[in-house]
Amino acid sequence: MQLAPPALGGDLAFYVQYFLPMILALEKKRQEQLATREGSQIKAKKYEALIIQIWELLPNFCHYNSPQLSSAFATLINYLEPMIN
Repeated sequence: MQLAPPALGGDLAFYVQYFLPMILALEKKRQEQLATREGSQIKAKKYEALIIQIWELLPNFCHYNSPQLSSAFATLINYLEPMIN
């Protein structure tokens, strides 16, 4: 199931402002499911799938220049760098 159509696009500042907090909230819920005894592996996998789908939207938001491009990228790089290393 796709979260959004492939034609979706926008500027990176919007992605950082709207989707990044969503990713962080979903990751927190995923970690909670994994950490608790009552936690569900299935629920954790569902959160992980949503997180991946939202990250897959990122390239669509990198096609446009905006006045906030450099500040948005500076914020985003703090989250991307640990994933790359």
